[in-house]
Amino acid sequence: MLLMVTLIPRYLLGQLIHFFRFPLTNELLTKKWVDALKRKKFKLSQSSRICSVDFAEQDFQLQPYAHRPLLKDNIIPSIFPAFPFYYQKINKSSC
Repeated sequence: MLLMVTLIPRYLLGQLIHFFRFPLTNELLTKKWVDALKRKKFKLSQSSRICSVDFAEQDFQLQPYAHRPLLKDNIIPSIFPAFPFYYQKINKSSC
C-alpha cells in the first residue's frame, strides 16, 4: 500500500512535487519520520513515501547534477499542511 501523507496536486505554485522513500536502512531516523507523522496504527512498508511538501526548504541539498531534489542527511519531515492546526508546529518567532 502506498502512503502519501499529504494529498495535494502534483504541481504546487508551478513547482513539481517529489516523493521520498522512508530511510529504512537507518532505524532511528525511520522511527523519527514515523513519529513525525502522528498517525495511529501506521504500517510502514517498502512502498511508503512522503511528499516533498512535508520538508522545509533548508532540508534539501542543492546539487547541480541532480535531476530531482535530494534531502540532507538526518532530516526529519516537519511541515504537514494537511494536518489539523493543533498538530502544526508553531513558529514562535512569528508570534
